Amino acid sequence: MNNVIKNPKYGSDLIVDILIKHNIEYVAFNPGSTIKGIHDSMLNYHNNTKPELILCCHEEIAVAIAHGYAKASNKCMAVMVHGNVGLMHASMAIFNAWCDRVPLLILGGVGPLDANKRRPWIDWLHTSNIQSNIVRDYVKWHDQPYSTEAVVESLHRALKITNTNPKAPVYLSIDTTLQDTALKDTDLLLKDIALSLPSTSPRINAIELERIMQLIIHAKFPVIIADYLGKTTTAINKLVVLAELIGIGVIDCGGRFNFPSTHPLSLTAVGHEILIEADLIIALDVQDLYGALGMVDQATGEYKAHINKDVTIVSVSMNDYLISSWLTCILHLIKDSSIYKNYIQCIEKNG
Repeated sequence: MNNVIKNPKYGSDLIVDILIKHNIEYVAFNPGSTIKGIHDSMLNYHNNTKPELILCCHEEIAVAIAHGYAKASNKCMAVMVHGNVGLMHASMAIFNAWCDRVPLLILGGVGPLDANKRRPWIDWLHTSNIQSNIVRDYVKWHDQPYSTEAVVESLHRALKITNTNPKAPVYLSIDTTLQDTALKDTDLLLKDIALSLPSTSPRINAIELERIMQLIIHAKFPVIIADYLGKTTTAINKLVVLAELIGIGVIDCGGRFNFPSTHPLSLTAVGHEILIEADLIIALDVQDLYGALGMVDQATGEYKAHINKDVTIVSVSMNDYLISSWLTCILHLIKDSSIYKNYIQCIEKNG
C-alpha cells in the first residue's frame, strides 16, 4: 500500500498525511462540497490507499461503520461529514458511539468562515459558528481550528484524546478554505508522532491492590462482574486466568465480550440469583453498577437490589474520567447505603 508521506502542497494533503502517520486505514463518508478538499487529496494525492475511502449513502451509516470497525479491531477509524446537514445526519450514530465508548475521529467540513469568501446561498447554509455545538455534549473533545498550523495541532490532539481510555468520539470542524490553502512550509507541521500517542491510563496503587487481594483471600463467596473490561484479547485472557486461579465466578454484563459463556466459572445466566449469595463483588469496568446489582420492578417502578447487606463491593473503573454535564451520568453507586456493607472505588488498571 502507498502509505509513504509525500510532499504536501495543500492543507488537505497535510490532513491526509497526518491520518497516515496515525495509521488510519479507512475513512467513511458521504460526499459533499465542504469536504471536497480532503476528498480530492485522498483520491489524487495518495491514490485512495491507506487511508481508503468507504463511500456511504448516509452519514449515520458512515459513523456506524466506524463504530463497528473500532469494536472489531480496537482501532480508530475516521469519518468525514459534509457541513451542517451531514453532522445533523450523523448525530444519532455519534451518540451511539459515545455511549459505547469507542474511539472515532469525525472530520466535519464547514463553509468559509470568512464571509467574504462564501458563495451565494449554499456556502451560507453550510457555515455555522461553532458547528460542533450540535454534538458537543456527547463527544469527548471538539475544536474548530482557524489556521493550517492549528488544524495540524488539533488533528494530533484529537487522535491522542479519542484513543486514550476511556475512549469516545472527537469532532473537528475544518474550514473549506483551509483545506484548499497552498502550503508554504511543512517542516514544522508534520510533528513527531510520539507526541500524539494515547496517554497511559492510571493504575491501582500497591496499597489498594493488596487490600483487594486480602478481601478475595478471606471471602467465602466472591463474584466478579465485568462489563467494558474486554476491550482487548489480553484483558479477556487475563480475566480467565484470574478466575481459574482463585476459582471465582464471573458475570458478564455484555458491554464487551469479557468472559466465555461456555466456561464452567461463567455465572452470567444466573447472575441475579447468585449475587444474593456473594459476600464480595468485584466490578471490573462496569458502567452501570447500580443496574448490574439489581433491577427495577416493571409493575411498581421500584428498584430492588439483588445483593445482601453484608456484601463488600469493589468497583474498578474509569467512569469518572468520561462524564457529561448534559447527560445524566449512569449511577455506579448504590443510592441507599443501607443495602450494602462496604463500597470501595478504585481506578482501572491499564491492560
